[in-house]
Amino acid sequence: MSETELDSDKDPYGHPRIPLRGLYDVNSCNLRRQWAEKFANCTLDQVGAWWPNQGSDDACSCLKLKGNIENPIGLAKVPVGLVGPLLVRGKNVAGYVLCPFATTEGALVASATRGASALMRSGGVFVSTEDHVMTRAPSFTFANAKEAELFWTWLRDKLDDLRLQVRQYSQHAELVSLSPQRFGRTLVVQFKYCTRDAAGQNMVTGATSHLCKWLLGKAEKDMEGVRVVRFLIESNLSCDKKLAMLNLVQTRGVHVQAEAWVPESVLLSVLKVDSTSLLDTYQHFIHSSFRAGTIGFNTNASNIIAAVFIATGQDVASVVESATCQLILAPASKEEIEQAMRNAGVEHPASCGTEEGGGVYACLVMPSLIVGTVGGGTGLATQKECLRLMGCHGTGDVGRLAEIIVGFALALELSTLASVCGGQFASAHEKLGRNRPQNGLKDSHIGPELFTGLMGEGWTFVRHTPFTVGGVPSNPTQKSAMFLLP
Repeated sequence: MSETELDSDKDPYGHPRIPLRGLYDVNSCNLRRQWAEKFANCTLDQVGAWWPNQGSDDACSCLKLKGNIENPIGLAKVPVGLVGPLLVRGKNVAGYVLCPFATTEGALVASATRGASALMRSGGVFVSTEDHVMTRAPSFTFANAKEAELFWTWLRDKLDDLRLQVRQYSQHAELVSLSPQRFGRTLVVQFKYCTRDAAGQNMVTGATSHLCKWLLGKAEKDMEGVRVVRFLIESNLSCDKKLAMLNLVQTRGVHVQAEAWVPESVLLSVLKVDSTSLLDTYQHFIHSSFRAGTIGFNTNASNIIAAVFIATGQDVASVVESATCQLILAPASKEEIEQAMRNAGVEHPASCGTEEGGGVYACLVMPSLIVGTVGGGTGLATQKECLRLMGCHGTGDVGRLAEIIVGFALALELSTLASVCGGQFASAHEKLGRNRPQNGLKDSHIGPELFTGLMGEGWTFVRHTPFTVGGVPSNPTQKSAMFLLP
C-alpha cells in the first residue's frame, strides 16, 4: 500500500480510517504507525521500538499480537520493579518467592518490599485457594413469568446434557453448575465453569453461546407453548469488570486468602508502629469506608493487582473485581503468635521477638481474583519472563500465581496501613513518588563559560589531563583537573 493510498483510505462516508486493518506483519504495523505520526503530527519512535530480537520466536513477533490487540503500532514499555523476597506457605507454593511489579507509581515497590520483610520475620505468610470458577450469565425473556418458570424447571434437569455439549465444544472448560435468577418474565442463568489454568472469560463466552444455541433449538422442539422472545448472551449479572457486591460474596475467578501473625517486635522494628496504634488506625479506616459505601475493605489492593497484571499479561480491566476483597486485622496474644511460629517451623519463637508481648493477626480474603497462566497475554515475551520469574508460566500453576499475589497483597496492605498510622505516608511519597526535574549543577555545565561568568574577564581557563603512556592514563583513578590562571 503506497503512502498516497494510506493517506486516502476513507470509510464509505468519506471519513479517514486507520489503514491496513487486520494485518499483523511487522511491515504493516510500521506503516500504520507512520500513518498515525503523520495524522497526529508527532513522532512515535519509542513506541515503534519493537523487541530487540523481533521475529526470533512467537513471543517476540508482531504476528503473536493477533488475539491480544487490533491495529498494533508498537509497544508501551512500562518499568518493572522487583519486590520481595517473601516467604509463602501454601498448597501450591512453599518457599521464598519474588514478584515483578510493572508500575510507574513511586514508593509502591518499596512499600510492598517492606511489608514482605515484616511477614518473613513473622514466620511467613500462610495462603490457600478454595475455589476457581468463571461465570457467564445469559438472559431469556418470555411472554410472561409462568413461561420463565416452566423453562427453568425444564432446564435444570439438562445439566448432564449440557456438560456433554461443553466437552464437545472445549477441551478445557468444564460446566460446574447452573444458578437461576428470575426477574418477572426474564430468566437469568449463571453458568459456572472450571477453566483450569486460563482466566477463561473468552472461553466461557464461547461455551455459553454454544450451549444456548443448543438449548434454544431443543426447547423449541420439547416445550410447546413456551417461546423465548428475547435472548442475550450476557445479562450483566456476571458483573464482568464491574465493582459489585456479588464479587465479594461469590467467586468469579480464584478464591484465595492469606493470613499472618505479626509479633509486636516486628511491628516496631520494621513497620515502625505498635499493635494498638495499628489496630486503632484500622478501625478508623473501617468507619470511613462504611460511610463512603465501599464494597469490601482494603487499603490499596488494586495497586499490586494492577502492577502484577500488567507484568504477567493478565486482563488489566479485571482489577475491578479482583481487588474487591476484605482485610481483617485483630489483636493476637503472645500464645497465638508463638503457636503460629511453631506452625511455621520456627523452633524458637522467642527469636522472632515474641517476648515483647502479642501482636496482630492479619488476613486478606480475595474471593474473585481473575488470573491465568496460559492464554491471553501470558505468551508475550516480557509477560512470559515475568511469569517464569514467579515460577508460574504454563499449565498447573494458576493456583501458585493466585497464592503469590494474595501474599504480596497482604504485605502491601500492612505496609501502607502502617505508613499512614506511623506518619510516613506523605514523606515516603514525597521522597520516592515524585518526579522532579533535575535542575542542579551537572558536570556538563562546568567549563570556561561558567567560570568566566562568575569571575569576569582576565582569567585563563586551563584543563589538566593526567599523564598517559600510549594513550592509556598512567593512573586510571586520576581525573582531569581545571585551573583558572590570571
